[in-house]
Amino acid sequence: SYYRHETEEAHPDYYSVMLDRYDIKAELTATARVGLHRYTFPQGKQAHILVNLKDGVGSIVTNSYIRQIDEYTIEGYRYTRGWSPMRKVYFVLQADKPIADLSLYDDTVQVAAKSQLKARAVKGVLSFGEQQQVMVKVALSPVSCENAMANLKAEMSGFDFEHVRKACAAQWNERLNRITIETDDEAAKRVFYTSNYHTMVAPTLFCDVNGQYRGINDMIYTAPEGFTNYTTLSLWDTYRTLNPLFTLVNDEMVPDIVNTMISIYHQNDKLPVWALQSGETN
Repeated sequence: SYYRHETEEAHPDYYSVMLDRYDIKAELTATARVGLHRYTFPQGKQAHILVNLKDGVGSIVTNSYIRQIDEYTIEGYRYTRGWSPMRKVYFVLQADKPIADLSLYDDTVQVAAKSQLKARAVKGVLSFGEQQQVMVKVALSPVSCENAMANLKAEMSGFDFEHVRKACAAQWNERLNRITIETDDEAAKRVFYTSNYHTMVAPTLFCDVNGQYRGINDMIYTAPEGFTNYTTLSLWDTYRTLNPLFTLVNDEMVPDIVNTMISIYHQNDKLPVWALQSGETN
């Protein structure tokens, strides 16, 4: 869809945009492992949401799967290669309105199956009838759909969008306020805090609420108590600047990042070069 920056809004805790081609407003917020979407549709129009497991930037899908669990919930996975030799992402999607129909496609070819499909390029169209607004929460896991469901139950029991956004904003404000600047130049302040935000885009959390994560060797591990596993370790880009900065302003993450590197060494017989999820990009 076309969109315009005039109808786009972006914050660390919230994103929204008008999809001009369809006159649909999309809004997003999140917890650590669960994204919350809110879609507002035109009055009197049919509400559809496409789950596209084929297309993505910088990766080739090798296997994908969707299964409907009940009238509100689907689950599935997406395996890809490219850049990283292997990435496996499992998900559970739960809507606040009943799914009136699930149409399944292998790329562009609709299939007769109505409840599940495993193929290289699965796409699912969730239809909700005439609904002014539909909310969906999507939980991710590197391990399994069961773990994705556990993440969903642990982090987002309901569909209170403003509550989730407020909690997310509080977390970001706590991090961003670890460095304060004094200036009357609002533009300079915006540039500084945007840059500060960018320093915290990675490394990224890579373990479930039960401590399980997928290792660089595709085996499943359980983190010992007190250890949080991370990924997106762009080490040749960050060791001179970002990692030293973390020792000053995100110091509680530093032991976990170091121990993630050590755990990769034990799994792979070498320290990471540029670890991405369950693959080494080298």
